[in-house]
Amino acid sequence: MPRPSRTEKPRPVPAGLKSLLSKVPAEPQLATLADGIANPARHWLELKFDGYRAMAYCRGRDVVIMSRSALDWTAEFPLVAEALRALNLRECVLDGEVCAIDEHGVPRFNLIQNRRKGTPMIYAVFDLLWQDGRDLRGEAIEVRRAALEALIAKDTSKVVFATSAVEGDPTQILQLACKAGYEGLVAKERGSRYAPGKSRSWLKLKCHRRQEFAVVGYVPMVGGKVVGALLLAVCEERRFIYAGRVGTGFTTAQRTELARALDRARSAIPTAENASSEVLSKAVWAKPSLVAEVAYLERTKGELRHPSFKGLRKDKAPEDCTWEVPAAHS
Repeated sequence: MPRPSRTEKPRPVPAGLKSLLSKVPAEPQLATLADGIANPARHWLELKFDGYRAMAYCRGRDVVIMSRSALDWTAEFPLVAEALRALNLRECVLDGEVCAIDEHGVPRFNLIQNRRKGTPMIYAVFDLLWQDGRDLRGEAIEVRRAALEALIAKDTSKVVFATSAVEGDPTQILQLACKAGYEGLVAKERGSRYAPGKSRSWLKLKCHRRQEFAVVGYVPMVGGKVVGALLLAVCEERRFIYAGRVGTGFTTAQRTELARALDRARSAIPTAENASSEVLSKAVWAKPSLVAEVAYLERTKGELRHPSFKGLRKDKAPEDCTWEVPAAHS
């Protein structure tokens, strides 16, 4: 979960960017989960980077980084902000993913959660929404891609760069992406315009089942006052429905920190429906305020098979957590 930066305090939005923020709100286009691509020729493919979605507003040395829920993350990611300032870009709005990378250069979500000073960071830019007074959101993706590559090359810097588009068999490329350690692929429909919100013109193919859940409490670890497993839920018609629990993937510090946070939000009554009697007998319930990203093998009735905690998401509300079901082939 992003923490306040120790190296840079939040600063007011530069006056020169206020009008740009009003013209291009931080409302990114989101991909729809799919289990395959019926007509690969209609799409090109990009690697799916495992980090935080972020839009960057730039005008020379003035830079603001916004989350997909319109949080100002400029101070949260000072290395990325400074790399963008160093590029001294003219007026533009970029869309991409802020990631922490491992020793092999592969983005890892858990690294961005537990990063320390010196953790390598990147901003992988995959779209250009505005440039020098020109709104590009209504232009075809090919036009936006050409403008992006002219503005930011694939090797612009070690921190900020344009992602690569690839063509080929989605199944084979997905296998290679998964083997290399990436989260999956995004397939983008040729000729499509930029449309804020979830869109069928962008489809995501994942290596593993993975999604966000509302945290509604925890089961204490035997013999201690720390998290043994988080209790998870999804939101259906404004009600939280129990979806399972996750007890692996945590550091020792995370187990302690999560217990403290959930204890502060304790609830005397269950905060999710449909939990089993076994869960009810052990649960410490909490009002939903945290969102956990979890990878799992498959869903069974009332539980998840082989779940693993990947981290907390500050850019999503508990009420936004619903089951993500793959769309039919497109």
